[in-house]
Amino acid sequence: MAYVIDKDTCIGCGACAGQCPCDAIVEDGAVFAIDADTCADCGACADQCPVEAISAGDIYVIDSSKCIDCGTCAGVCPSEAIAPEA
Repeated sequence: MAYVIDKDTCIGCGACAGQCPCDAIVEDGAVFAIDADTCADCGACADQCPVEAISAGDIYVIDSSKCIDCGTCAGVCPSEAIAPEA
């Protein structure tokens, strides 16, 4: 599930849009919005918001009983948040 911008809290500064590696954040009137179909759930935008208007959707969890350690997910994660377990 994609990150969400609270339109009541957003001040329209655009700090988040410049951090999105997927260009999923767009202007929506005087505020910004995240295109859920484009968002990669990396969270890069949330750290940049000065008013904490961005929150995470569902957190993705890798099911270790199904994972085959192919590394495909780690290779496409824009924030390099996926790493092999030690």
